[in-house]
Amino acid sequence: MKLSKLFKNTKTARHILNNVMSKSGQMISTDIETMVIGPSNLEDGIYKIDTLDVLPQVFERFSCDDFPQYFDDTYTACVTFSKAELNDLIAHASKDKTRPYLCGVFVGNGEVVATNGHIMRIIKRVVNSEVVLNVNTLKKIESIMKKKDTAFIEIGADFFQCKLGDIKVIGRLVKREYPKYQEVLPSLKKLVTTFKINILPDFKKLKPLLDSNLRVTVKSNGNKLCLYIPNTEYYKEIGICEGAVDFDVNLKYLIDNNLTALNYAFFNDLAPICQFEQSHIVGVLMPIKK
Repeated sequence: MKLSKLFKNTKTARHILNNVMSKSGQMISTDIETMVIGPSNLEDGIYKIDTLDVLPQVFERFSCDDFPQYFDDTYTACVTFSKAELNDLIAHASKDKTRPYLCGVFVGNGEVVATNGHIMRIIKRVVNSEVVLNVNTLKKIESIMKKKDTAFIEIGADFFQCKLGDIKVIGRLVKREYPKYQEVLPSLKKLVTTFKINILPDFKKLKPLLDSNLRVTVKSNGNKLCLYIPNTEYYKEIGICEGAVDFDVNLKYLIDNNLTALNYAFFNDLAPICQFEQSHIVGVLMPIKK
């Protein structure tokens, strides 16, 4: 990975944070949420981040004394993720900055949870902590990971960190109460029928046919599960079902939430649609009112 990409963080109004610092053999970049630390063979100073890959240029306006202090903490708990798990959690977390309590991944109660209010992913994981990890730091960690890597994320009182080779990524914890997500989970004992999705269409190809809600109808046809686009002639067989199924949903959320190996529990056209594994709910998809 190019240095300019590795150390690039979210741009801020503080100009010094849009650059990197080399000091005592370490290169450090940071924004308000994430700090990336790696080895450096450059002299001490502040460098323009877009020059790192060719001819690093010193940013004369600032010195190392102007750079923010190192994110420091005592780490007392740890949670592990594969690259695929991190990518899935990131896809389920909210991107809406006006809802900061959802722009993170909750760790606690023996579970790891991410939701944007429309879809939810739940992973069973026992961790001796109850915190919210900010999603921008998790994105940075996931981007550095190789396909078969495991991320060992250490958790402290204010920060969390992950070491990947000679790179360390540190993030701030989200200091907000996470929503009581358990309250929206229906009981699997009350499910009406189950279905499984084997294949989904290409979102980009269908988007021109969709309305502003990206609405599609998922409906049973015998034991076949079909996807329809309202007010068009489009339909596609996408899976199998054991009984009657009929609900409307945002196609983008359906694709982001889908794990083809899992069964879905259907209750009615307004209740959350749940993915489950054995007796555990591992995903939630909210329908659109017809």
